[in-house]
Amino acid sequence: MADQASVTIDLPWPPTANRYWRNVNGRMVLSRDGRRYREAVDGLVWKQFCESGPVGFGESHLELTIEAYPPDRRRRDLDNLLKPLLDALQHAGLFADDSQIVSLQIRRRCVAAYGLVRVCLTAISHDENVF
Repeated sequence: MADQASVTIDLPWPPTANRYWRNVNGRMVLSRDGRRYREAVDGLVWKQFCESGPVGFGESHLELTIEAYPPDRRRRDLDNLLKPLLDALQHAGLFADDSQIVSLQIRRRCVAAYGLVRVCLTAISHDENVF
C-alpha cells in the first residue's frame, strides 16, 4: 500500500471490548461479533480507498481522531470503542500496529441511526517532544 498523509472514513458502530473477545477453553478468541465487525471494516476500507488506489501508512507515526455518533442515548464508555476499532483498522491494513498511534482524540457526538464512528488518521513527522 502506498503511504498517504491523511484519510477519513466512516465506519459502523463497533461492538464493545466486552463483546469483541470470548474465552474459549482458556484461550481468548475473536467473537462472532468481532469477526463480523472486522469483515465490515475490511470491506469499507477496500471500497473507499483501494478502488481509487492503494492506501496505508506503513509504519509511520499516526495521529488518530475519532468522532463517535452513538446509536442511541444509553450511557456508554468511549474507551470501550477503542480496542475493537483499532484492531479492525489494523486488520484492514491501514497501519502495521496500533503502537504507531502517538496522538489519540475521541469525541462523543449526537445520536445517529445505527451509530457510526468517523475516523481520521494522519501521518505525523517525528517530534522529539513526543517520542
